[in-house]
Order: sequence, then structure tokens, then C-alpha cells
Amino acid sequence: MLSLALLVLACAKKGMPPNPDRFPPSLLDFTVVNQNRLDLTFDEPMAQKDLPGGLAHLSDYSITGLGGDTLPVLGVAFSPDRTVISLLTRRQQREKYVLKGITRDVAGNTVRFARQFQGSTRPDTIAPAIISVSPRMHATNLHRDVAVTFIFSKPIDTLTFGGFLVLPSSLSGRFSPRWNPGLNGIQFMLADSLGRGTVVSFLVPPVFRDFAGNHPAQAGYTSFSSDSLVLPGLVKGRLEVEGGPARNAFILLEQDEPLLATIGREDGSFVLRAKKEPYAVVALADTDYDGYVELSGFRARAELPETLVVRLEAETSRVKVASFFGTAKAAKNAKEGEKR
Repeated sequence: MLSLALLVLACAKKGMPPNPDRFPPSLLDFTVVNQNRLDLTFDEPMAQKDLPGGLAHLSDYSITGLGGDTLPVLGVAFSPDRTVISLLTRRQQREKYVLKGITRDVAGNTVRFARQFQGSTRPDTIAPAIISVSPRMHATNLHRDVAVTFIFSKPIDTLTFGGFLVLPSSLSGRFSPRWNPGLNGIQFMLADSLGRGTVVSFLVPPVFRDFAGNHPAQAGYTSFSSDSLVLPGLVKGRLEVEGGPARNAFILLEQDEPLLATIGREDGSFVLRAKKEPYAVVALADTDYDGYVELSGFRARAELPETLVVRLEAETSRVKVASFFGTAKAAKNAKEGEKR
């Protein structure tokens, strides 16, 4: 008998490797984080469908109140290790809900689950912020495989994303955006390469919201060059506006067309780099974060001083922020007052 056992053990060691994972994942924890978020924690990494905004996952989950009303799931986000799935919902009421779902691990094993929970009364009032940007400011030697990435402090409702602004304007259609699985980061890939001597200004205006409706206070911004040298001219400036600093402000330098841009800080100050050449200066502010200009200012083309002051006044026409970042004709129309 002992000899037979040893023979079986020896054959097992020389046999085929173990079969692939055939066991379904287990739901270890279910947490009601706040009025707009539920977290599901599993014992292994879960599969994520490769579509922007987690939209492919929405039909996998349903939330209903005990009275039969439906609580919509707006987005599905994954933790970096994919063991936590966050469901971003409409605002919950103080009532009992039933969550039903189906999900899969990376091997394709399916688990169905149902959980009853009490709707949260904890509001999410924390505004999202941009916590990381790459390439770093004034990076050089970037001409191939350019990827511009903005990371947010929390998941973003991708359906509210207001787009991006880039100069030179010829680049605006050449970057492809892609959200990460956590819905807290977006990357813009340049499909081709930058020509020599190209200085890029890349901005993400704060025209987007998290799933609780909070919007950020500041735009995301970076500037980089395809050459090996940083632009030599350094100009410090401030925006003057009656009633205090202008929120969500942008400053553009242009010659025959807009060339460079930067953002205003919360106190109205700004810093920019440029070649030592004559520029016209256009300043604008979208103070209510709707994608349209409420304040604007203009300085005629001249050599930039070391300290630049631009006064902003109320914009009398309905002008899109993007118009200022377009072609020379679009920028001219924007300054003259473009009717919607």
C-alpha cells in the first residue's frame, strides 16, 4: 500500500500543472460610502470591460427601493488592484434599497449577489482636484509617443467632462482622450509626432463634475516643448478685476493666431514663459464654470514687460472659451463678440 501511495505521489509531481482558476470570486465586504457611492470588495481582481466611463458595466447592476423605485447607477470605477468596485449612483434617499449584480473575475468566473442596504444621509461635498499632471511643467525633448495625463482626487462623471484646450490649435484634433478604469484620470495620446520647435500649452478647464455634482475650482495645466531648451522669457503678471480676483481665468499670447496659454491662480496672478517677441495678450475668465466667458481683457501686440497687468471687464456677448483657443479668425471673432 505504501509503495502504491509513493507511486501516485511521484506521478502527481510529473503531471500537468493545475487547471486555471475555475472558482467564482467572493464578495468580502459591502460599504455604503456616502449618498453617491457604494464599494464592493472582492477576494481577487475583477474584470473590467474596456469602454470609457464604465458604461459597459452599468447594466450589470440594479438598485431598487422597497417601494419599487429605481436608483440609477451612473458609473462603475475600479481600484488600482481591481479588487474594489465602486458604484457611483444618483443621490440616495433615507430608505431601504436592494442591490443586485453580476460580475466576473479576470478568469471569467461569474458571481451573482444581492445586498439590502440603508441609503446614506452623508453628502459628498468635497470638490475634485487635479492632483497630478504629466508631462511636468516646461518638460523638453517631447516629440514622439507624447501622452498628457491628468489625475483627479476622486472619480469624475465622464458625461459632464467639458473637453480640453490645446495650443497650437492645429493639435486639437490630434490627441485622443481615454479615461482610466477608476474614472479618476484621463490620458491624451498624440497619434503622430510633434515637429521641431513646437511649444504646447495643454489645459483641462474645470467644466466637469464628480458624481455628487461638485466641480473643481482650478483648471489643469501643463506646457512642454519638443526642443531641448525651455522658452527663455519669464513674465509675471496679474489680472485686475472689479470685485476681487477672477476665478477660472486663462491668459493667451497671440501673434497671427493664439500661440501660448497659461492659467490664472486664485489670487489673480500668473506666470508664463515665451520667446522675446511682440505678442497680443488676451485674458478671459469663466467664473461660473459653464464653458462661456464672463470676463475678458485685451492688450495690443507689443513687447512683453517683465510684469504684465491685464484688466478684465464684463463680456457682453455669449462667447465660448474654446473660441479664444481656435484659429486666428476664431480668436478675432471672440474678441469682437461672438453671438451664440
